[in-house]
Amino acid sequence: LNPKAYVIIALMFTQFLGGSEQASLATVTLITTVFTANNLVAFSIWALVGDRIASYFRKPESAQKLNMMFGGILAAVAVWMLLS
Repeated sequence: LNPKAYVIIALMFTQFLGGSEQASLATVTLITTVFTANNLVAFSIWALVGDRIASYFRKPESAQKLNMMFGGILAAVAVWMLLS
């Protein structure tokens, strides 16, 4: 249900299939396979690293440091947006 995923899929097929009305099965299969393999690797790494990091930030002291860091980043982005 992620709208960004649907946009990415649509863009991939419009960029790499060319202007012909009939795409070859091989091209569609290649794009789909590369996209699926890329997502499998990326999401696996994201989940593993997230699990390791989450165990560290379950401690109240670490969670407070993380919240302070996120607050600082949010404030920096707000200042940057005001200045640009």
